[in-house]
Amino acid sequence: LRRDSRGNRILREQLAPLVAERSRHFQKTVERPLDDRVMETLREWSESDDRVRRQWALVMQYRYLDGMPYAEIAHMLGISEGTVQQRRSAAIEWLRENLK
Repeated sequence: LRRDSRGNRILREQLAPLVAERSRHFQKTVERPLDDRVMETLREWSESDDRVRRQWALVMQYRYLDGMPYAEIAHMLGISEGTVQQRRSAAIEWLRENLK
């Protein structure tokens, strides 16, 4: 139990600054916190029948939660970097307008 507790403490200490930094980056870009409403929206998009909405969810997750560069996201999704940036911009615009 002591080992598990120490491991969890170390994990929290290492992940907390990373999560906080990603959250600040998201908030600065989207102008709203990375909260439960945003996470629920991303989940809904990822389960959508709309291919573009699913890409919105993946782009936002890979960029803001995983911290991946556009080139890597484009490679993973099989689309151009320009399309990745367009999907990101459209998703951000939707979040700004609909989650006020």
